[in-house]
Amino acid sequence: MRAKLHVNGVEDGSLVATLKNNAGLRLFVKPIKWTGLHLDFLDIQFVNLLPITQPIPRVDPSKATKDIPAPAQALISALDNLLETKSEEYRIRSILTIISKLYPQQMSFLDISELHQYFGGRAYRITCLVQAAWKVTPPRTSSTTPRESMSTRTKGSVEVPTVDNIGGRITRNQPILVYVDLKAIAVKRRAGYKATRDNSPVRRLKKLLYRKITPSNIKEDPFLAAIILALAQRPFYQDSSSPADETFTSSSELLSLGGSMFYDITVHILAVNDKKPSAPYFIIYKGLVRKELLQKFHEPTRNYGEETLAGTLEGRTNMQIEYTEVPIWPILGLKERLGKALGREVAGHFDENNIEMWEQDLSRTAAVS
Repeated sequence: MRAKLHVNGVEDGSLVATLKNNAGLRLFVKPIKWTGLHLDFLDIQFVNLLPITQPIPRVDPSKATKDIPAPAQALISALDNLLETKSEEYRIRSILTIISKLYPQQMSFLDISELHQYFGGRAYRITCLVQAAWKVTPPRTSSTTPRESMSTRTKGSVEVPTVDNIGGRITRNQPILVYVDLKAIAVKRRAGYKATRDNSPVRRLKKLLYRKITPSNIKEDPFLAAIILALAQRPFYQDSSSPADETFTSSSELLSLGGSMFYDITVHILAVNDKKPSAPYFIIYKGLVRKELLQKFHEPTRNYGEETLAGTLEGRTNMQIEYTEVPIWPILGLKERLGKALGREVAGHFDENNIEMWEQDLSRTAAVS
């Protein structure tokens, strides 16, 4: 059964209908300004899973820091830099080192950082940023390294997403992992409401507006949902080149003959929370984006949800974002703890009963508690 049409051809329950029916709420804004209202109207749900605290080794803590092998020393140094540095660039370099040490054969660098969102045939350009990304395949030889990519990229340059990327073609359902710097999100959001004049009323207004868009729980930041949506849309579109100063382009094309090619897609995000310096942890997000939400953004005057979801299980949301915390310390067992959070489709094979000890002889493992 088709959704009910308004006189202007807009279906009830479509994104355009939602925007018109709630015009006073200013929903059509940049993703950095998304709030809980966007999560509600788009039917997006965060689910906080239990922390993954195991495995950890049965090793005397006083002995665990003695005679640390060189691979482990490099990993510890990168983790320390990630947690201690105030520079976003150095945090990026640190996370690149960490992933290369933890999963050298499973993940290879993917040169994407600037993401577009697609709405009704238009690509709204560079609405979301990620700090690093990896595709889950054995690494291939490339003329561009992560370090070179960051250092040589021109400020203000724009990369329009295509199916072809550094290191090879992203195939259907090929998992990728992205790193999102929560500190960088906070800085970007605050910068958008910085008063430019020495005017008390303006400062107060900016402060009020900033408070309205600041999430009460940084682990459930609506901007993360926007990033997941942009990453989920990315495999289905390719753009022709357009001037770097345009905020959107109408040249985006779906990589098929119609919206029927959309399918459910899962996105993985890695973040860090070091609010408590003595117990920092990674946050692993697993966002499942339903094809109905992708279809609604592609054709925002139609309500695919009402037509396609009839008769499906109750409780099915357009986007479900599960997230779990993984303690960074101790370093022994970190690879396996992250592997449990990411899943074997991303982290590859691991044995949580025989954890990586970072010895030169990789056959040496340790029992776990």
